[in-house]
Amino acid sequence: MQKVKSISLPRLNNAEYAYFAQQVSNFIHEATAEKLHVKAETLADFDANLKLLTDIVAQSRVSDETAEIAVVDKEADDLITYILSAIRNARQSPVKTQREAATTLYNATKIYAGIQQMAQRQEVQQARGLLTDLAKPDLKAHVQTLALQPAVDQLSTTIDRYASLLESRATSQVATNLGAAKPVRKKMNTLYDEMTTVAFAFSIAVPAAELSTFITKLNKLIDDTTTAYNQSRAQMKAAKVAASGEKKME
Repeated sequence: MQKVKSISLPRLNNAEYAYFAQQVSNFIHEATAEKLHVKAETLADFDANLKLLTDIVAQSRVSDETAEIAVVDKEADDLITYILSAIRNARQSPVKTQREAATTLYNATKIYAGIQQMAQRQEVQQARGLLTDLAKPDLKAHVQTLALQPAVDQLSTTIDRYASLLESRATSQVATNLGAAKPVRKKMNTLYDEMTTVAFAFSIAVPAAELSTFITKLNKLIDDTTTAYNQSRAQMKAAKVAASGEKKME
């Protein structure tokens, strides 16, 4: 007789919990709810909440997009600053062709001074305006005279990436409010307890290979999840101690 091992589900983070729940669902579907004596509607409810939790976990990645946007924003700022500064400084060039090219470009682009300090979407819009102007036939020749084409091309690529990230984050932010994970997990805990308790009870009352295999797999999953949890927290603690030690050394 195998008992279902205990596991502290509340201490798992949302991603860890979602993975554990997905594996449990897989095991039940593999054995079939019928052979495990689990109600079909209970499994369906569990799966529906699992999907909701998975979406919540995905939405938490908005912060990752924000971090990436910060990196791309700085790259765009640096490129814009470089291009406008190069144009401005080249007006003092002793080479006549460069001086004339810089003067023409400066007069055409001085309206873009300071766009690096604008709000993100405004900066993207203004940068695209700058790129459009620099691509005009009469100005593009001057850009090439000052050897700025590589920087302009890189800015174009960066701004496209910048705009794409902003749009992606906006889509995530305006998505349907899925609510907090806590109530979803609370309901899933109840459903998990119901399904595993029923399977265990029938494994005693009416033993069957499917029931035995399910409990074996579930217990292995519980062991693996607990081990992974302990290892990850130990690593986090070690990293924190190391970081604290480095600060003291400084």
